[in-house]
Amino acid sequence: MSSNLVEIDSPERFQQELSADLERVSVTNFWAPWAEPCKAMNDVFAGLAKKHTELLFLNVCDMARARLSLDRSMLSERPIK
Repeated sequence: MSSNLVEIDSPERFQQELSADLERVSVTNFWAPWAEPCKAMNDVFAGLAKKHTELLFLNVCDMARARLSLDRSMLSERPIK
């Protein structure tokens, strides 16, 4: 795993990573292990992290399990059925 690709498992870790470097652009992948498109996207996400080491990639597995409650306006993209 790239050092700029971070697995997020709690709201505190999410906030910690976002706050650690306010000058760095972060890219967040919200995914669920039961969703096949999400699992497929993880490989793409990891590839982007390797290619763009100047960015911070946050991989948030299952928002409910991580107890993250985010304002929908923070999300810029989502999968389309």
